[in-house]
Amino acid sequence: MSQSISKILFVITSMGAGGAEKVCITLAEQLSKKNGLKISIVYFYPESTLLDEVHKSVEITHLSSSKLIYGLPKLYSYLRNNNPDYIIANIWPLTIISIICNMLNFNNKAKLITVQHSYLKEDFKNKNYFFKLLANLSISLFYKFANANVAVSSACKNDLQSRSKTTVSIINNPIEEPRR
Repeated sequence: MSQSISKILFVITSMGAGGAEKVCITLAEQLSKKNGLKISIVYFYPESTLLDEVHKSVEITHLSSSKLIYGLPKLYSYLRNNNPDYIIANIWPLTIISIICNMLNFNNKAKLITVQHSYLKEDFKNKNYFFKLLANLSISLFYKFANANVAVSSACKNDLQSRSKTTVSIINNPIEEPRR
């Protein structure tokens, strides 16, 4: 990482006990402790079982929203007030909301990385046609505005790349270090 990068923001739906949340916490802690960067995590839903797992050097902000779409103005406000250098947005549709908020933030355009932790084909399989149409449209319209798109497996990559028509890289989930 370059010395000029000072603030990295992780955006996640909740601090519940899911895999994406654990990955964010692990990366945030390592970047903060070993690289001395200012790391923040914002989350929307009230689930917070992993909150005690977050190292004290990582700033945590709960944007308190019953639905992700209602959190759009809160995330936009957070970005305007905190001006991160990088945003790492995890899991569709939060990736789309993060891209839109970053595009609207004329004060500071952060470099934005989307991370897809799940296989969208499986996530969407029981959804109706209209939902699938809007989901695929949002992905194809907005993912091209991210600076990078990442998936955690080749299946996720192939699925996301076919929907977004953008380049998607694979970065496997990190191995968690044992807690001391």
